[in-house]
Amino acid sequence: MYACAHEYCTDWEIDAGIEWANETCVEYAMIAIPAYETEAVKFTNAFMKNLTVVGYADALMGAIMNTSVMISRDYYEQSLKTDVSDKFP
Repeated sequence: MYACAHEYCTDWEIDAGIEWANETCVEYAMIAIPAYETEAVKFTNAFMKNLTVVGYADALMGAIMNTSVMISRDYYEQSLKTDVSDKFP
């Protein structure tokens, strides 16, 4: 989540998304997620280049990943369109 936010989102989107995710985690799991700033220090060029990129087709196959992954830009944009279209008729 953090690496994708780092790659695709504005600062405002990151703040809003992390706030929403944190509220959800606290409500349902009673645990807060780490602050974005704590995680962002890891996102060196080498780290980002070494992430496995996962697309929509990979998600449909139900692949289980045992490592951090980066969703593809196309997958991110499709997910964003789906989320936005749910809010506006």
